[in-house]
Amino acid sequence: MRDVSKKVLFEGTFTGEQHGLSISSEVNVPNLLRTLTDRGLIDLNRQVSAKEHCLQAFDEVIAKAAREVRVLPKELETLTCPITLEPFKDPVVDEWGHTFEREAIEKHLKSRSECPLDRKPINSLTPVLALKGLIEECQKKEPIPTFASFKGDNPNLAALYLKLAQTLTEKGKFPEAVESYAQLFQYSQDLAAYAALPSLFEEMGEEKKAHLATLHLAHYQLKAGKPEEARKTITPSNPLSILLSELNGEIDQAFSLAREKDEMELYKQLLSRHPEQTDHYAPLIEQTKNLRERKHLLKVAATHATDSAKAEELRKAASSIKLLRVKMAFGKRAWEEHFGVDVGEEPPIPEEVLAFLDAPCHPDLGSGKNSEKFLMTLIPATVKPVGGGKEEPYCIDKLGELIQKPKKGNSTEFQRYYCTAEGKKKSPSASQWVLVSRSVLENSRKETYSTQQAQVNAMGDSYRVPETLAVATSILMEHARTGKRLYGDDPCTLTRCREVSNNGCPMIVGFFSPSGLQVNDFDCADNRRELCGVGAQWKFSIFGT
Repeated sequence: MRDVSKKVLFEGTFTGEQHGLSISSEVNVPNLLRTLTDRGLIDLNRQVSAKEHCLQAFDEVIAKAAREVRVLPKELETLTCPITLEPFKDPVVDEWGHTFEREAIEKHLKSRSECPLDRKPINSLTPVLALKGLIEECQKKEPIPTFASFKGDNPNLAALYLKLAQTLTEKGKFPEAVESYAQLFQYSQDLAAYAALPSLFEEMGEEKKAHLATLHLAHYQLKAGKPEEARKTITPSNPLSILLSELNGEIDQAFSLAREKDEMELYKQLLSRHPEQTDHYAPLIEQTKNLRERKHLLKVAATHATDSAKAEELRKAASSIKLLRVKMAFGKRAWEEHFGVDVGEEPPIPEEVLAFLDAPCHPDLGSGKNSEKFLMTLIPATVKPVGGGKEEPYCIDKLGELIQKPKKGNSTEFQRYYCTAEGKKKSPSASQWVLVSRSVLENSRKETYSTQQAQVNAMGDSYRVPETLAVATSILMEHARTGKRLYGDDPCTLTRCREVSNNGCPMIVGFFSPSGLQVNDFDCADNRRELCGVGAQWKFSIFGT
């Protein structure tokens, strides 16, 4: 076999693991290399790359590795195509209201023109643009902290976040440490600090993210004029490392020859092509631990079952799986009961919510459990009168209208209501659950907005400054149900929100008096900084991101 040992990227090589790829240790390396050479995937005439070519190749390799790592939020991952059983990329809906992945349903319709779920004829497919846009927006986000978020050097803030990240790492709070590093890299491009990320992700069991962080680190080292450090960062650790030389830009093709597929992935791929082969659902269902996914698979299997008795058995098994319900939550039924509106389908509550609510609250929220410190509220995308009527987007304006005339419970209104025209009409693209703290964080009053943001960020990556619509809705739904005026006027309590108005001030919500709830941006103009604290919103929801 011809020598390919010198066909490497800038005098260095990558390992398969550093691309987030799973390579079988039993692969016959010489035979695989020979196959790659014969297919033209390795250019034997190529010399060692110049730095500019290497940087370009790094960009391409990192982009491909990031696609392997990038994941959708849990709420979107649960929205899967009934044919492919995979999260949507380009969703379309038929005239019967069933949503499918475009490529999968179009392929299905070539062989049969009926719906795979209820056998009704399908004559048209309509893109679900809102969901597709939300998916595309999420996919643009960096899956790990990078220097792309750098705003400018700020040694003081950088030192604060670095110390916090190191402390959280020592305490084993790895996700919170990652979030602190993300904040750090807004104010510093310290290579030594970034070098901590690969091992941090390894501690979390996030191997693909660890490898992506390694690639980014080597890239940054190379750009900083430190090729020897970059070479050491990506020193090969197994005999397949030569496969990750530039390979004429065909890295994905090369590794498709050696990539392992786990059993669940194979079943999913098989069923996406042949959903009618119902014998293959049983082993996949058996291996699926997530109750929501298992319930979904049972329903799909029942749809494709040709034996009516078997189909009924599968449907009963699906209905026996009870998804999480939280008594304290203000959901679809509460919206109907108190305001007489239909908010559409209630999204499932993520399973981790129960553990969160039962856990001790963060010290900045006092003492007790999270269930005592948070309001859980469904923020609908649209509302319409129960029994029929015009469906309208849910927004701040619509909230102000509903709270004045509840069907049941306590009425109120906005006082000192000011919001930009865009803000008044801003509506979530999909209905989402939110968890908002019942009051502001301790010691957050009288502080600047940037200090309050840092305080919330320091709580960990599960928290953020609340959105205006989320906190206003949560406060007012609690008032409708119980009569309590949280964020009230005794003592005067307001929270700053994530949104910033045209005058440069953050929106504020609170000072809930008998006259109503304030929603405005008078934080600066009214000179009320001493009254403004900041609440917290738990980040299981994708709403507002």
